[in-house]
Amino acid sequence: MKAQCLKNELRLVTLVAHQKTTVMLERLGYFFLIIALVVWIYVLIKGLVDAFPEGLIGFIVIAGFGFLFFKVVKDRLKNKEDDYYDKNVDK
Repeated sequence: MKAQCLKNELRLVTLVAHQKTTVMLERLGYFFLIIALVVWIYVLIKGLVDAFPEGLIGFIVIAGFGFLFFKVVKDRLKNKEDDYYDKNVDK
């Protein structure tokens, strides 16, 4: 009985360690994606500014998409109904 209990405990510890490693790797992946995105946007905007005045049109389009993106993120973070369904509804 004790051996079975120890075996189950070991499985649980292994599972928890695996989940923590997976979460850490996922966060690291998002971190590198964000860095790449920021560098890409910086280079894009720098190129648009260098192509002034024609680049101003592209800059305005990018700014519009940026504002819309932040509006969507803000709306999603404030929506309690979406949080409820994320936590309580099985997929």
